[in-house]
Amino acid sequence: MLLTSLLLLHAIAICRPDQVEIPVLHVRPSKILAQLADLDLNGASLKADDAKGVIIADGDTPAIQAARSTISIFDVARRRVMLEVDVTSVVDKLTLDSSATVCSNQQWQTSDSDIGITVAVAPRINDDNTVSLFLTFASATLKSAHVSLRVDNKQTKTFSISKHGVKVVEDFNHLPPNVSPVDPIVRITPTIAVGRADFGFRPQKVVGPTL
Repeated sequence: MLLTSLLLLHAIAICRPDQVEIPVLHVRPSKILAQLADLDLNGASLKADDAKGVIIADGDTPAIQAARSTISIFDVARRRVMLEVDVTSVVDKLTLDSSATVCSNQQWQTSDSDIGITVAVAPRINDDNTVSLFLTFASATLKSAHVSLRVDNKQTKTFSISKHGVKVVEDFNHLPPNVSPVDPIVRITPTIAVGRADFGFRPQKVVGPTL
């Protein structure tokens, strides 16, 4: 009788709902929770606490173990890209450069008031280690223009910015006749960073410097 009671208590302890805080090391917890919305978590109930950097799991032990395993799949540091942006204005007699390291799919913007140009870059690292660049240009004569293209790692692309739009320039040292001296020239070089972004629990904000 005593043995039966002990076995029953043990079974109840195993099945009893529990609450566990699962640390999230690389991503905002609520963003992972949004990705898990349509997944079957074996009955586990999850709640994100972004301030503490954890996901709170309620459920029995197998459900919590399954939730912990699933969360680890999404809790991965994002890959990073170093962006170098050079702007040349012949008429202003200026060549300025700016750089930043951002996560893949994160937009970064830089601008210069003297030349009168703004460049926004959103790089995406592809499976073949090429980089897709999603670019937005604006100038004193061009309200806004969007360009997207795929380049190799560390490959420089050159653009001329005019009131008629954006042109890709093949050779910066030999500009074609249709590129006017008043058109700013922008060169963009993405370099895939070694390793991944790992900010832990320290909040990070990327701010583009002014050229």
